[in-house]
Amino acid sequence: MAILKIYNDTINAGRCRSCEAPITWGAATNGKKHPLNGSPKDLTPIRSETEMESGRVVLYIDTTINGTHFETCPQSRDWRKR
Repeated sequence: MAILKIYNDTINAGRCRSCEAPITWGAATNGKKHPLNGSPKDLTPIRSETEMESGRVVLYIDTTINGTHFETCPQSRDWRKR
């Protein structure tokens, strides 16, 4: 199980520019932005208690349930940095 810690206040709905699938953007606690599959209402945090980090609410997301769009987008190779 891969756990992604994202700040709750960074969650935004969007669409993939390649395949037009609905995605949810969130910034991880390490500062990197991650596109997750589905809309924000589809996110399923794995912890019910609220945790704060740097004065912000942190959500723990299981990426095997809410997969990253990098893994499922048919055009993901076109977006990879070399």
